[in-house]
Amino acid sequence: MTKKLPIRLASVVALGLLTISGAQELVLKPILHPQSIEAKEKEEKIVVKAIETAEVTAFDSVKCYDVISQDALSKIGEGLVKFNDEGKIVPAGAIELPKVSEDGLTYSFKLRPEAKFSNGEKITAKDYVYAFRRLADPKTASANARKATFLKNGEAIVDGKAKPETLGVEAISDDELKVTVEKALPNVLNLLAGTNFFPQSQSFVEKAGEGYGTSSDKILSNGPFVVKGWDSTSMNYSYEKNPNYYDTKKVQVDEVQVAIVKDPNTIVNLYESGEADIAPISGSLLNQYRGKKELKSFPGSSHSYLELGIGYAKALNNENLRQALSYAIDRKTIAEKILSGNATPVKGLVAPNSVFDPKSGKDFTEDSKDFGKYDLKKAKAYWAKAKKELGVDKVEFDLLVTDAEGPKKIGEYIQGQVNNNLKGIKINLLPLPAKARFKKLLAHQFDLALGGWQGDSGDALEYIANFRTGVTHNHGQYVDKAFDEQLDKIEGELSQPGKEVEREKALHEAENYLAEHKAFIPTIQNNSSYLVDKKIKKIATIPGKAIDYTTLRVEEKK
Repeated sequence: MTKKLPIRLASVVALGLLTISGAQELVLKPILHPQSIEAKEKEEKIVVKAIETAEVTAFDSVKCYDVISQDALSKIGEGLVKFNDEGKIVPAGAIELPKVSEDGLTYSFKLRPEAKFSNGEKITAKDYVYAFRRLADPKTASANARKATFLKNGEAIVDGKAKPETLGVEAISDDELKVTVEKALPNVLNLLAGTNFFPQSQSFVEKAGEGYGTSSDKILSNGPFVVKGWDSTSMNYSYEKNPNYYDTKKVQVDEVQVAIVKDPNTIVNLYESGEADIAPISGSLLNQYRGKKELKSFPGSSHSYLELGIGYAKALNNENLRQALSYAIDRKTIAEKILSGNATPVKGLVAPNSVFDPKSGKDFTEDSKDFGKYDLKKAKAYWAKAKKELGVDKVEFDLLVTDAEGPKKIGEYIQGQVNNNLKGIKINLLPLPAKARFKKLLAHQFDLALGGWQGDSGDALEYIANFRTGVTHNHGQYVDKAFDEQLDKIEGELSQPGKEVEREKALHEAENYLAEHKAFIPTIQNNSSYLVDKKIKKIATIPGKAIDYTTLRVEEKK
């Protein structure tokens, strides 16, 4: 791989050439050597060097499923609307927020006539229609297909009972799009801001075939950046400013060079040596930078929980065993010591900072019960009951984690807690690259997995519905008829206008049901902390997402 010349070095080289040739003389510019011109261009280009800790699995917005890919796609694409840095919905591909019919079922959007894909092709309403239909179409096999079920006929299409052409999305003209929902909902715009609803060019996608989204030359962007030098195995790639983006003048940074680095000590060393301008930091290393201006922290809106392979590991069908595992985990120690205060324990399934009452602004989790308690005495009592019911004295499980340092540390701690305190239970740690880990999850081939969910709809149902029988994110294959009936009521009669209070109560009851029966085991919510070079004067995250490169502001050289 050809190494890119570091920007600081480029500046020095350019300065040296100009000094030798007498840079202050205007007449000397025409006789600069081509290499001098290239060096000067590099000096003027605003480049930021960033580190990520996990590989991007794919850049197909319709098939996008994992948090890492969602974050990456948010840098190169956008939908009709988007969240700004303050967490508010604002127009994006649409020129203004939509007109909504009196019954709350129809959303009429006017699109930006100047919006283009990165290849210069005009974005029209047909590109949204194609993407929405492709998401719902069973032939696409999108792991997030059920996100289209709020649209009219969406559920029937996803279930293979209706044709994609009947989906509630219609191109009225090139610049007018009508979206029809199955029933009135308070969070339709939140849902449409999601990654899965970015527009796609049918001709480009079909030409790329199965390879769409798997390498830079088979990716089409409509956002502020394009990705260069990437495929699913890439450890170095870059985001370059998209000249065809309608708002490109507001994007200051020309290029973000990304390196995938998993070892936290290496990350810090790269930052300290000037080889990284933005570097994620976690664990004990955080303590070295407490109180320093270069340390920037942002609250998370995703959280981690243990996913239980109930359909794969027979012993995990035993609820007392699942209770024992939950009570054996000291979440406070994970948050405060293992992650050095860069996380907080969570009480249940819905993550803090993700679901708020639209009128009062109250966080949904303020009224949640605490199912994340640590009690070794109870853990041992439940394990004793489980042994009798299972008729065994020993069980062994593999714990699947992403091979980044943070998840590995959490996994190692859980492994030690259980193995040392619940004699007869043995947990083996299995770190895997993100893509391999997701493959196992989607194939339901795991015992235990450190997983979680990052919500973007502003609705607690998004977290809770993941445990419905047969849905894609129900990796552990949890099956409970009583729980499914609770969901039917929430998604049916309680979704009607005027039922908001009853619906919220039912959502809490459904969450409590899952937590009481240990369909999952809550752990922690990570904060995001970075070391940021002093040349960067403004840095922000989109709530629930990674750093927003669009609004980065860098001190320019004079």
